[in-house]
Amino acid sequence: MASALLPTLHADQGFQHEHGRGYIGSRDIDLGIHVEPDWTAEEYHDTGVGKTLING
Repeated sequence: MASALLPTLHADQGFQHEHGRGYIGSRDIDLGIHVEPDWTAEEYHDTGVGKTLING
C-alpha cells in the first residue's frame, strides 16, 4: 500500500491546544464478529458471541 497517496492527518496541535496535553492516539478497538446469515434466533443465542452480546 502506498502511504504517500493517503492524506496525512495531524490531530496533535489542535488537541494539545484544547486539552493541554499531546494526542496519544485512539483508544478504541475494532472487533470482528462472525455471524452466519442463516442462523435462527435460537442458534444465535447458543453461540459464544450471542451469549456475550445478550448477557454482556
